[in-house]
Amino acid sequence: MEHFDWKHTIRLNIRILKLVGLWPAGDESYKPNLYTLWMMVSIIILQIGHIFFQTANIFFLLDDLQAVTGIVFILLTEMQGVQKAYCLIKNMKMLKQLMITVNSDLFQPKNPQQRALIEPTLGTWKAIFWTLLTFDISCMVFMAFFPILDKTYKEYRLPSSAWYPYNTKTSPQYELTYLFQVAGINLLNITNLNIDALIAALNMYIGAQFDILCDNLRNLHDNKETSAEVNIKLRGCIRHHREILKFADNANRFYNWLLFFQFFVIGISIGLSMFQLTLVVPFTTEFYMLLTYGHAALADIFFYCWFGNEVKIKSSELAYAVFESDWTSLSSEVKSNMITFVLKAQKPLKISALGLFYLSLDTFMKVNLNRFLLSLDIKQMENFDWTSTIRLNMRMLKIMGLWPAGDESYKPNLYTLWTMVSIIILQGGHLFFQTANIFFLLDDLQAVTGIVFVLLMEMLAVQKSYCLIKNMKMLKQLIKCRLPSSAWYPYSTKTSPEYELTYLYQVASINLLNMANLNIDALIAALNMYIGAQFDILCDDLRNLHHNEETSVEVNIKLRGCIHHHREILKFADNANKFYNWVLAFKFFVSGFSIGLSMFQLTLVRSLFQFLPTQTLFFKVAAFTPEFYMLLTYGHVILADIFFYCWFGNEVKVKSSELAYAVFESDWTGLSLEVKSNMITFVLKAQKPLKISALGLFYLSLDTFMK
Repeated sequence: MEHFDWKHTIRLNIRILKLVGLWPAGDESYKPNLYTLWMMVSIIILQIGHIFFQTANIFFLLDDLQAVTGIVFILLTEMQGVQKAYCLIKNMKMLKQLMITVNSDLFQPKNPQQRALIEPTLGTWKAIFWTLLTFDISCMVFMAFFPILDKTYKEYRLPSSAWYPYNTKTSPQYELTYLFQVAGINLLNITNLNIDALIAALNMYIGAQFDILCDNLRNLHDNKETSAEVNIKLRGCIRHHREILKFADNANRFYNWLLFFQFFVIGISIGLSMFQLTLVVPFTTEFYMLLTYGHAALADIFFYCWFGNEVKIKSSELAYAVFESDWTSLSSEVKSNMITFVLKAQKPLKISALGLFYLSLDTFMKVNLNRFLLSLDIKQMENFDWTSTIRLNMRMLKIMGLWPAGDESYKPNLYTLWTMVSIIILQGGHLFFQTANIFFLLDDLQAVTGIVFVLLMEMLAVQKSYCLIKNMKMLKQLIKCRLPSSAWYPYSTKTSPEYELTYLYQVASINLLNMANLNIDALIAALNMYIGAQFDILCDDLRNLHHNEETSVEVNIKLRGCIHHHREILKFADNANKFYNWVLAFKFFVSGFSIGLSMFQLTLVRSLFQFLPTQTLFFKVAAFTPEFYMLLTYGHVILADIFFYCWFGNEVKVKSSELAYAVFESDWTGLSLEVKSNMITFVLKAQKPLKISALGLFYLSLDTFMK
């Protein structure tokens, strides 16, 4: 098979490092030549020089907290870039050797299936690298050119606040200093990004090697191979494992201190950049520069933690991969070697920073990033209030008793009493007495016509009042025109029949979405329920493994059947987890976020009755309104949804943990040594319970539900 070039995946990363003077050509380190001279100019003059003038400026701004924090959070990141460059140059010989090692025959994929197996890992690195590169380029553009975009260059503003031993407010000193800063900023950002990408690539290589090793272990034994041949292949796998650990140890020596300072610096920098966001004018170029910087820093840490987490997960699969081969018919020597290897591989490889913390998604969630809020002092845009145009009209109707407060119709209260007095006694009474007068003036045509035309207009007013009162509920709904969900449409929903049609459209969509949500959740829970039920069956088979009439040979056949059953359950669980892995991660994230927002909304729902001058005793809070019940029900539905997942995930964990004990509940004492050896090997495999996880971030269990 054609030789696989591992360096091809990171070729752009290496080319960029070569461009900034941090990757000499070939497999050698630095030599006394022009490339080394360019490296010195790049780091000492452009990068360290830029940092020096920024640091010097702090001493002139000690009384200005905003200015100091504005410099420090960027300065720390830039210093980190120089430290990374120093560590890269110092360990260049070892890094070049690691690149040679990863392209050696031992680390090569053995067949097209193994190439396909490692492609997702390589693809993930590329995707994250390009995402990070996009953030970095955006950050560099905003950081380097925001004086031009904000037109503050007219005030001779530089991209970074710095002190220089000359006047930068005149030309050409300003232009030359501007170019110097842009060069320094770009070189520092490129250095930071690409060394981070290189470190992630080393961890990506380690994870991919564990993929290849797991595949070799799963296919350790074909039916045609003898135990001696399998033993040779197993020894090759053990050597491969040893070389992977050696590769990981050398890589960790390179970035051990880097990781420690990286997490320390980014934690401080994100905090300071968030503080700066509260001080700048919203939606300006500087605002977007700070926002992009925060996202770039987050993506940077995620880059490390993702591949560190991949190493941990993939290395933990080794102990199980061994038993996925057809090992039951192998010799005792091979089984003994397998058990020894499993004991060695039981502890997963974890990439650490000075042993203080490990690179994992769990660490990513905890590094001061779990729930930071942008405390932005931005005034929210108010919703346009259509009723403000007719507010005087509504106030007049309210005074006359023809517009109850709030969004409700008439209720048995003082306002309804005033309406009755206004219409029946005052208006109706006035009409009655005017009408009665006509009977006394029937002979005076002029007097009758003088009363009738006014009387007809007044009767029309009473009829209008009657129609208004009768249709009050509908009118309030039309004025409000409230839909079940807040949404924008390319037409007015404040008129009929658009309002009614949109209402029906929203109701249909909401119901379909809720049904899809519920039934897919039920399907995922059902898959976990099946896994738990299969463990129940397997446990029962193991407990009844041996009857008095059966020979050891017959028991061994049944045990192999149980082992095959266990292997198929794990395969079923793995395939099911591939389906809902990302679903679970987003589900828990969205559910947690939604519960928080719905609880917040519960504090904002409007009151049932409004305050009235004579009705303060009848005021009630938001409780018991339809909106209140909707939010409360929504929160309980989400909690029940999460419980649905966690319950059956917990059942899988509990039932799979019983396997190791179920074996010894059978009458095993009189069985042959071969059967007992197979039982012990199976117990080693089954000791660790099956846990359903979401991207390795958390497990489905009742403990997770409580947290």
